Amino acid sequence: MEIKKIKLSAKRGGNGYVSSYSVNIGSNEARTCGLVSAEHQILLCKVVDDKNEQIIIKPKRYTLTNETVQSVISTADQLRKISDLQLGSVPCVIQGIIDISDIPEPDEDVRRAEAELERVLMDLSYEEVTDLVTLMLIGREDDADMTLEGPERFLDYWGYLSERGVFNAKESLVDYMVEKMPLPEYLRKGLEILEKPVRTETELEDFDEW
Repeated sequence: MEIKKIKLSAKRGGNGYVSSYSVNIGSNEARTCGLVSAEHQILLCKVVDDKNEQIIIKPKRYTLTNETVQSVISTADQLRKISDLQLGSVPCVIQGIIDISDIPEPDEDVRRAEAELERVLMDLSYEEVTDLVTLMLIGREDDADMTLEGPERFLDYWGYLSERGVFNAKESLVDYMVEKMPLPEYLRKGLEILEKPVRTETELEDFDEW
């Protein structure tokens, strides 16, 4: 490990105002830290940690453990069951006709279950939360590049979401997941997709035609 003095170089836009800053990273530093590879492109992420006044640039990795994902699934399952019990007594649900005005406000049990899921998610790091959102959306959309290996399949989709500005504040991402009643199903489906074998382009085309 090393520590060095660095300088930020200001970059100015057409109006003359500073629009960004750049910093030099030596080629040897980039190689030894795994930021570049002669064999393939490395997906990098920038972690802006304003609380600790630091910006971290690092290779993106899958941060979720099976224990973490199963804990979220279990907690979300409990919320789903409690919510279903409450909605099961609503006439409009029994009859298969949804009338928003007939759906009751969440009772105390539902609010407690929501708070527990929120607590479990907020206890995770911001990066873990973005990984959970990625896994959830892979499962919801049933969409990933199946020509890639599982880990690369995940990183490819994470990069796609990041480029589209999906990863906003941690609290917003947590709220987004808590509001998704099928969350456990989405996460299970996401895990299944990541575990599926690699397919060639020809195999995928044949599958689509079938």
